[in-house]
Amino acid sequence: MAVVRALVVLAAWSPLPAAVAGAVFLSDFAARSPPAPDITAPLAGHATEIRSTDGLRLGGLLRGRRPWVASDQIPAKVKFAFLAAEDDAFFEHVGVDPVAIARAFLRNRAEGRVVEGGSTITQQIAKRYLGSERSYERKLVELFTARRIEATYDKDAILEAYLNEVYLGAGAYGVRAGAEIYFDKNLDELGWAEAALLASVTSSPTSFNPFRHPARAVERRRLVLERLVRVGALDEAEVAALARAPLGLRGSWDGDVNTAPYAAVEVREALRRDFGPEVMQRGSLDVTVSLSPVLQRQARRSLAQGLRALDRRQGYRGPLARLSKAAWGDLGDAAAEVYEIPREGPWAPETARPYVAVVEAASPHGLSVLLAHRRLHIDHDGARWASPYARDTKINEVPLEDLTTGFAPGDVILVAWDTHELPLPRGSREEPRSVTGWRVDQLPRVEGALISAEIDTGYVRAVVGGWDFDRSEYNRALVGCRQPGSVFKPIVYSKALERGMTLATMLVDTPIKIEKAGGEVWTPKNADNDFSGFLILRDALARSRNLPSVEVFNHVGARAVVQHAYKLGITTPMAETESLSLGASCVQAWDMTRVYGTFARRGIRMEPRLILTVQDHEGHVVRDSGHFSDPSAVTLARIDRLVRAAAEPPERIMRASTAYMLLSMLRAVVYGGTAYAATALGVPAAGKTGTTNAFDAWFIGFTESILTTVWVGADNNDRALGQGESGGRIALPVWLSYMKKAIEGRPQGGMLDDPPPTIEIKRIDRETGLLSKPGEPGVELPFLLNTAPEQEAPDRTEKAIRKVDLHATDF
Repeated sequence: MAVVRALVVLAAWSPLPAAVAGAVFLSDFAARSPPAPDITAPLAGHATEIRSTDGLRLGGLLRGRRPWVASDQIPAKVKFAFLAAEDDAFFEHVGVDPVAIARAFLRNRAEGRVVEGGSTITQQIAKRYLGSERSYERKLVELFTARRIEATYDKDAILEAYLNEVYLGAGAYGVRAGAEIYFDKNLDELGWAEAALLASVTSSPTSFNPFRHPARAVERRRLVLERLVRVGALDEAEVAALARAPLGLRGSWDGDVNTAPYAAVEVREALRRDFGPEVMQRGSLDVTVSLSPVLQRQARRSLAQGLRALDRRQGYRGPLARLSKAAWGDLGDAAAEVYEIPREGPWAPETARPYVAVVEAASPHGLSVLLAHRRLHIDHDGARWASPYARDTKINEVPLEDLTTGFAPGDVILVAWDTHELPLPRGSREEPRSVTGWRVDQLPRVEGALISAEIDTGYVRAVVGGWDFDRSEYNRALVGCRQPGSVFKPIVYSKALERGMTLATMLVDTPIKIEKAGGEVWTPKNADNDFSGFLILRDALARSRNLPSVEVFNHVGARAVVQHAYKLGITTPMAETESLSLGASCVQAWDMTRVYGTFARRGIRMEPRLILTVQDHEGHVVRDSGHFSDPSAVTLARIDRLVRAAAEPPERIMRASTAYMLLSMLRAVVYGGTAYAATALGVPAAGKTGTTNAFDAWFIGFTESILTTVWVGADNNDRALGQGESGGRIALPVWLSYMKKAIEGRPQGGMLDDPPPTIEIKRIDRETGLLSKPGEPGVELPFLLNTAPEQEAPDRTEKAIRKVDLHATDF
């Protein structure tokens, strides 16, 4: 073999016995090396394509391989570009290029680091089959494997295999995937500059990723274009023009931080569960999901804003580090390289992106900050939120009046350019004031989740499982289990309505003590540590009073509540104890979306749908879970869905009358209870807030057509949300921000129109739970026929006389 002979010659430079021993070793090693691999078969199937119903690819789901492209379908300019960049002697060597190896060895030794590789294209193919071990023995195996590949396949087949499997960054394997991901083009649409850019990233796909590092990519592309001159593919004039051309990348790319990473993981896991790991290994599935790219982006934006707002209220945790003045230049150099910020000239920062900077000077009313050697000014409004971090649960809402008490020269901080609302004191009725400019930033430690679904179809339009997928891949939206607090109460109240309670049933909001097994005494409290006395069932839920909820729970019974929760769609274990009345057992946000969707559909189960259709590589539909009203589906598919829906209608979980009465109560939560801020949406809405003792805040709310669940909290219960924080203050603003976008262009009707025929409406006096007399205050409430109170409440004069009589009795 040529490789063995070459190595024997090298060994001959040593004394004769060593040379003979080396030759014998290499001959034996060659005999024991594996045969040439089958390079004509893809290492894995092409990527599973996942698209929204409007046909748009979702960010991050482009990643992977594409169907194999035959050599005659790969343009010559693409082949030339890769040969010039990676192996210009490809058609001259036999798999190993001793000259290139020697040149790389000498240059790397002179530089003291690896600056040049000596591997041929054939060697790079061989590496794919040999693992990542770094040893001389594995390097020898690579050399022998490369030579055997050359002996088995012609050059055209080797180049074809390389161009179909080479990793090009941004999740792209092969030139077809690279063309789609970087330029949104077919291979035959690429020009010389685009082909050179693809070839330029192969040596370091992360460092030369043009989406993340455009300046580096431009320089690297120039080097490849110059090599194309040396191989005779282009002349210098052409290269000069091409080097000045813009990168021409597709409009947007979300990369590793893609539009829907949490949903993407769930889709892949669901496909693996349903179709088996071998199908996922082969790939070649075409999946349509219900997500809306527009709403998905809005969901991420709204959740991020909410988490940042809470984090700022919790206080400033201090600088990332403190540097001496001598080190400021090094930080500036690093920031300029990482963020690709020029020292001079125009530069537009990315909105809301955090940048690492150093405080140059601090005054009571402003900061001078250095970012990549550029001097920025942060005024008082951009840093006043940074009161010291409260290590207990108390929220510090006193603004930082003197910035020198919180910042000093040398502080390494995060800064961001965006539009932000200035915080207002609690209870303020002023409109928040927004400012645009640089501000001090801080990455939140709290986490959150958001799920949004259409009520009629169950289509999940947005899923966000956390603050940042790169920071934590744990999906709080689908698998996270958290205490629901008061968002669990409607489950209890709906069962109470089935058991004969009405919206006018009088409850008692007074101190209670419950003795538990083992002599332990449970003394639940209201969030405000106060008591309301008597109130009707409807108001107890609207105002989220805990003590009346315990009374309702005991009326129904723990086992009945648990069974009802499972029937509604809860899948996590429920503890049959009194504390369940206040949401003590953990639940999943996905399950709570199913439960509230069932409430919104007047008792008919709503099953959230994420995966709609799955097609195999031949275009056959192997699963169809779509809704017949989906306009994106073809007519035959919609007819088939309609037939299936008629044959297997969704299950009714609650009587329509019970669900209607519960809807009325959930509307009262918004228009007269803890979720009043949701009225800012401007359309009829219903929902429920929820807050646990320290670590969880919820709001689940819906309009006629869209339901959204929001959770915010601390994963490990290692940081309380803070005194005075609640679902209405933390989670509801996230919901409101998202829902304003979600209802755009979608008229929302009243959800209490057309009551069931078994429902009648009566006007009730809220103080007594009795019928209101004509002309007296009251609220209209729905009742199951023949269950409304028949007795009339005293009028205002009678009530005043009774109060005087009660006072006289006291004395």
